[in-house]
This record gives sequence, structure tokens and C-alpha cells, in this order.
Amino acid sequence: MAETGCPCGVPHEMTPAIAEAYAKVTAGLPASVTVRTSGGTFRVPRLFIACHGLKADELPVLAGRYGFERIDG
Repeated sequence: MAETGCPCGVPHEMTPAIAEAYAKVTAGLPASVTVRTSGGTFRVPRLFIACHGLKADELPVLAGRYGFERIDG
């Protein structure tokens, strides 16, 4: 099963069990999460984090590449 909607533009293949688990743990939550680092505060899609992980020191570069919203000005 391919999950689409990741900002990287690549559909991510998930087994049905993983897709079901992801849907279960994110049910009712916003699609993005606020992440605060020393490099800024950004809204990052949960799907991106689930599929790629996230390193705080890389977030400003990733935000520029994938268009994550910066919310601290």
C-alpha cells in the first residue's frame, strides 16, 4: 500500500499492518506537528516524520527544501 502526500513527493510503500498502525496512532490528530529546535519552530507533516525520521539540526534545511511552515518568524 502506498501512502501519498509526503512533501518529498515519493509515494511511500507501507504494508497494510504498518499503514493501519499509522492511521490508528494519528487518528484525530492534525496532519502536522509543531517542532521546536534551536534553528527555529516549524510545522512538519507527521507522514514525513514517520517515513524519514527527523534530526533537529537538519530541520531548517529540510524546511527550505520541502516547504515546512516556519512559525516563529
